[in-house]
Amino acid sequence: MTQQRIHIGVLAVQGNFAEHIASFQQACVKLKTTDFPYEVEISEIRRTEEIDDALDGLVIPGGETPTMTVALRKNEFFEKLKTWTQRKDKYTWGTCAGLILLSNKLDGDGKGEVIPIGGLDITCRRNAKGRQFESFEESIRLTDHELCALNRSENFHGIFIRAPGIKSVDDVGTDVLCVLPGNGEVVGVRKGNLMGCTFHPELTGDTMWHEYFIKMVASRKT
Repeated sequence: MTQQRIHIGVLAVQGNFAEHIASFQQACVKLKTTDFPYEVEISEIRRTEEIDDALDGLVIPGGETPTMTVALRKNEFFEKLKTWTQRKDKYTWGTCAGLILLSNKLDGDGKGEVIPIGGLDITCRRNAKGRQFESFEESIRLTDHELCALNRSENFHGIFIRAPGIKSVDDVGTDVLCVLPGNGEVVGVRKGNLMGCTFHPELTGDTMWHEYFIKMVASRKT
């Protein structure tokens, strides 16, 4: 019997795409030791035409949002991504800068350097946690039962680098996935087939979030 395949792409125009790909590869090795029934293909997405029907999931990684915005304005990349995120049969995950781009509203971007793709009903603030030297690491609390079960704990080590902030969750259909334990600040959300987080799971050495996204994508094939 031929094994079903899942194809996940990582946007590779700028940012931490290599780290995401490495984390996905490690996640795939772990999933092969379980009863996970799919073969997973991971690839870099560098051209507009690579975002096609053969792709099941897409990751928009952390990076410099103004630089990414300039790159995405070329060759109708921006329009293709906007159409992609509106499809209910495709899955998208944005981390840090990727979350900013997936936000429906941006707060405090008076220069207009970033044009969001949209999709997540949140208001996001760029660099809410300060500059590069103010980056930090902190345990986050998972509030989603699937993530807790996969992680076998409510806690996950978060790495925040020039992190954006989720100023508000603007729709009751948007689920909160994780928060900072001290003040309850939301740092991860999901709305249906779209997911975003303000931190960098790909830098932790823990593949839990990448396994979760793979299983998200697989859910549409069951």
